[in-house]
Amino acid sequence: MAEFAEASYILNDKKLNKQQRTDKVNNKLADKGYKLHDSSNKDVQLFVNDKTNHAVIAHRGTDFGGRKIAKDVKADLAYMAGKEGEYTKQFKQRASKTKKLIKEINPNTHLTMVGHSYGGASVNHTLLKEPTIRNRVDNVELYNPLLHHAGNSKIHTKRGEKKSDVDDQLDDLITIHRTKNDIASASKPQHGQVRNYNQKEHATKKSNPFRDVFDKVEQLSAHSLKNFI
Repeated sequence: MAEFAEASYILNDKKLNKQQRTDKVNNKLADKGYKLHDSSNKDVQLFVNDKTNHAVIAHRGTDFGGRKIAKDVKADLAYMAGKEGEYTKQFKQRASKTKKLIKEINPNTHLTMVGHSYGGASVNHTLLKEPTIRNRVDNVELYNPLLHHAGNSKIHTKRGEKKSDVDDQLDDLITIHRTKNDIASASKPQHGQVRNYNQKEHATKKSNPFRDVFDKVEQLSAHSLKNFI
């Protein structure tokens, strides 16, 4: 599932036009039988495999190659410190888009949600705040997601729902894939099962332009999605 989180970054590649980005994503996932749905945008994507009756919704993470990287990294730090309010608008937009994409697939389609880094945080927030989404999704795979270092987020429940039941539901749905020594996902998660991985050698970078977040090259490499692919 990490390949879908990786594919989500392609939609934010400013060097390509929209059609080129779409073609690149579809070529990347062709051997798996998935296609990017036309209603996808650069932040939330829907990948569908009609033969296996399976769909994946991915939330894009912070793009370290993007033009607004300095601003994005500072916002990530704020989120990790518990200042979730700075993300409220973006999270709501992503949750709304997720709802719309779910309507594009057959109700019987098996649905997975994935996200890396900031994308993992927005998927997690969407599940906490949107009962209709968490009751529709079948499993959730998060890769080194940004986690709060200060408390938990409030769960929105629908009428008749018990918070304890939702806690159990989310624990069953969510799997957090975490590289050892990754600082972004170091806090104890509010929900889900954690699987720890050793860092892959190919994920190591020689330089580190983001010392305000990862003070060592090894920490930046530990956060990389490449550790799971």
